[in-house]
Amino acid sequence: MSTLNWFKLTALAAIWGSSFIFMKILVPVIGVLPTACLRILISGLVLTLGMKTLGMDLEFKKHFRHYLTVGVLNAALPFFLYSFAALHAPSSLSVIMNSTTPIFGAVFALIWLDEKMSWKKGAGFLIGTSGVTLIALTGSHGSASNANGLSLMTLMAALAGLTAAACYALSGIYMKRFAPSVRSYSMAALSHLLGGLLLSPFALMEWAGHPSSPALYESRTWVALLCLSLLCSSIGFLIFYHLFDRVGPTQTLMVGYLIPAFGILWGALFLGETIRMEMVLGTLLILGAVALISMKKPVSEPRALTKEQLDALIQNELVADAASTTSTGTMVS
Repeated sequence: MSTLNWFKLTALAAIWGSSFIFMKILVPVIGVLPTACLRILISGLVLTLGMKTLGMDLEFKKHFRHYLTVGVLNAALPFFLYSFAALHAPSSLSVIMNSTTPIFGAVFALIWLDEKMSWKKGAGFLIGTSGVTLIALTGSHGSASNANGLSLMTLMAALAGLTAAACYALSGIYMKRFAPSVRSYSMAALSHLLGGLLLSPFALMEWAGHPSSPALYESRTWVALLCLSLLCSSIGFLIFYHLFDRVGPTQTLMVGYLIPAFGILWGALFLGETIRMEMVLGTLLILGAVALISMKKPVSEPRALTKEQLDALIQNELVADAASTTSTGTMVS
């Protein structure tokens, strides 16, 4: 992966690392489905209108089936599941579940893309997951092991997060195999728009029965909604789909390993939380895992021939040509 793509991957992790905080603010105020719906509906509307204003061809009719499939797998379903998890468990639990996305991606790529699992990738996935777990269990959002107890809803939240991670990975495999020709900006805009429209009737039903909260009128609620929809979704997924086109699903999904480190950083900067030694160790494990997974065998450059080697090569070719000519002449005669 090039330095520029590494920078984009890190920026994406920084953006998505803040999404769990925004969801934690929004879900208790407006509900699970409205949070998921507004996040992607606002994102999809802004991206679609912006691109149409710029005269971009989104090829809606041509790729409608792909936009709808990815809208369900990579937007509507996982955002609903993570919103549900945010209501019933600490954010750290969602971080742990989100970190399994690269694992699912590698397994699905093995099955459907015939990618090989090298020992470096396998070790990297194991180390990375260990690092994320270490961070999350002692991280800035509380411990998943003792925050709510091992209740039924906590287990359901864990299952929801795990299913969301699998959806992210599966959508990446789908795009690589069935929709490689779809432009990244079109996919970001229309998959979100369609996903938001699918969730709208269910979000309206939940909203109608959701008790009004005074926090709905606080500025931080609306700031969180705009950040979640425009920063984490619009900008975040433009970067994601762009990287997907450049480096493929396996390396792009490694962003899941980098997100917890930024969760710690944002918690320390904006919530005044303490950075512990376990967090630093977990971050180092994650960075080592990312380096291990992305490491490729160096391609040796062709070695330049010396003048003597070049002369000998030409002489050998001349001799071979002369022998071939003689043999042909003998056969003709």
